Amino acid sequence: MGEDKNSIMCLNGKLPSVKGNGTMKAYHETLLIIAKNAFDREEYELSVILATSACEILTETAFRLLFGYRKIDYLYLAR
Repeated sequence: MGEDKNSIMCLNGKLPSVKGNGTMKAYHETLLIIAKNAFDREEYELSVILATSACEILTETAFRLLFGYRKIDYLYLAR
């Protein structure tokens, strides 16, 4: 696997860290990078799980922001 600015390192079962260019990445972006690397390593099941998790996290964030914008935060908290 070639090394690039978004490569993944996983040592001794610890959570992988994403190398970046010094900018902070959102959690869903990090999961998508890890999913892409898993896909490149032909770990398709893991790739699907990570990509799905990234979508769920971004959806949750979008709803939270939308509820705040519409001033209906109480609906988000009621779940």
